[in-house]
Amino acid sequence: MTTHTYKYEDVFEKDPQNADDVLMTIPPKILEAQGWKVGDTLRVQTGDQGTIIITKKEEDGTSIVIQPEEDNQKT
Repeated sequence: MTTHTYKYEDVFEKDPQNADDVLMTIPPKILEAQGWKVGDTLRVQTGDQGTIIITKKEEDGTSIVIQPEEDNQKT
């Protein structure tokens, strides 16, 4: 498994449309290294030390769909 370390503010931001939510942006370097692209469904887990583990989704489990960047732009 490959490990990448980023600052919180480089990956997370408050959702401007909902103050209770936080948006996570997967850095392009990780997308490219993993071969992930817009439309892929990913499984997101929290590790025992607060790490975030992201893998391509299997048939079961929690998942997110990578959205095109223009859908997430602030207005």
